[in-house]
Amino acid sequence: MRDISPSASQGPDRKARFEAELANLTKHRARDFMGIAEDILETALTGALSFEINSSLSVFCHPLKQEAGKTVYMVVVPSEMRAHLHLKGDEDYAVYKGQGRLRFGPTFEDPSASNGSHKVQEVFFLALNPGDHYTVRAGYAHEVVSDGKLPLVLLVRCSPEQLAAYGDRVMLGPLTGETREY
Repeated sequence: MRDISPSASQGPDRKARFEAELANLTKHRARDFMGIAEDILETALTGALSFEINSSLSVFCHPLKQEAGKTVYMVVVPSEMRAHLHLKGDEDYAVYKGQGRLRFGPTFEDPSASNGSHKVQEVFFLALNPGDHYTVRAGYAHEVVSDGKLPLVLLVRCSPEQLAAYGDRVMLGPLTGETREY
């Protein structure tokens, strides 16, 4: 497992907050790619240009497998997956190809927030590499950014409502503010 803890030089309060947030964001290395064989993933990836365009998230996505009320999607992120959150369900991500960053942070309801209802408390980010696997908990804002050299290819396991524009997804503005890599 890669060490993703903040250094002591970033301050004890920031380190403690980050460690608390990691309890809500599970991250580990895995090569099983959610139980889908690599040859199936490669075949799906060759058809990426025909994937459905999810315009609200700015990504291409294609369903690969259904299991226990959730679907595993191959998601191709050319530059970024726009910031959003889910109120009801967690999302599992596995990085298949490419590199990028996950920006994330806890949210709270705020009627005066620019997006109408939710405000991000604090933003953290993690480097993403092939084989990384993580879970974003309900109520956490998150966005994914490709490093720009190649599109980032993810496997995302979630309920179909979480990818639907009318479902369990609240779109947010870009996650900004002071962020630090861990």
